[in-house]
Amino acid sequence: DYDTVTRAVAYSADETPITLRGGIFTTIANRWKLEYAYHARGIDINRAHVTVEGVRHYVTDEGEHGAPYRGFISATDTYDVTVKNCLFTPHFTYWATLPTGMSPMGSYEINAGAAIGFTMIGIRQTIDIMDRRYWGLMGTNFCKDMTLDDCIISRFDAHMGVTNATIRNSTLGHMRLLLIGHGKCLVENTNASGISFVNMREDYGSFFDGELTLKNCTWTPKGAAPSVLGGRNKEEHDFGYECRMPHTFIIDGLTVEDENPDESYTMFYILPEYDPTFSEEKPFRVVPTKHLILKNIHSKSGKKYEITKNPALYPDLVVEEK
Repeated sequence: DYDTVTRAVAYSADETPITLRGGIFTTIANRWKLEYAYHARGIDINRAHVTVEGVRHYVTDEGEHGAPYRGFISATDTYDVTVKNCLFTPHFTYWATLPTGMSPMGSYEINAGAAIGFTMIGIRQTIDIMDRRYWGLMGTNFCKDMTLDDCIISRFDAHMGVTNATIRNSTLGHMRLLLIGHGKCLVENTNASGISFVNMREDYGSFFDGELTLKNCTWTPKGAAPSVLGGRNKEEHDFGYECRMPHTFIIDGLTVEDENPDESYTMFYILPEYDPTFSEEKPFRVVPTKHLILKNIHSKSGKKYEITKNPALYPDLVVEEK
């Protein structure tokens, strides 16, 4: 029954830790019309100190159309939730017609909203992480102290801001690492590929007010002018807050796998050209990165990086190369 929303809810005022262990689940994909009507089937977590371990979830019978999913595992308004050693199935990307044109609808297996201490360990997905027909596995909103460890998934995504995030020992696929928020973000011993390693979401002004660190990571760049940090802000829209890039960006160990580059590739950059039409008269200026620390950056092609394509965007930048 595609009109029915079926959920199992873990809710209690009791703070005793609980574990939901094991289980094989199969969802028959919905056939809803192409619109933003989020479906929710699976496990809702609305209490603290919960571990979900060893769950496997499969999705079958995806057709030509369907509505997106909020998440098979959904943790909302909670604290200390861990999803561990689970296998999930990404959802096919369907497109909706909006007044602004066609738009892909994000569809998720794991969702966290207003969650503190949300951790994913040992997560795998049934679909190749580089298969662009399928949307990212996870989506999060307004979370704090998030951790991703030993995961092989299509992306890490912080919608609407994360405060403090750690990504370790992981491989991210075609949608890589999407970041906005505050605090400290550490990415360690992690692999990614794409036009950037970390992309600050354009739809939130490419905002991250804090410190970003990449440590002992590997990046396979794509495109003509890739940059380790990506972002875009034309400085013409009022987001309702002052848009800031990481005030400090630290790279301590980065291997750039560029031995088989695109034909147009000539070099890679560290910081993005976030406003190609930059001028001093733009109404909503971005506060750019002020401190850049670079150590142990090696490209397989032997090409040397440049700091940025447009130095005028970073007038007060202090660079330490060690």
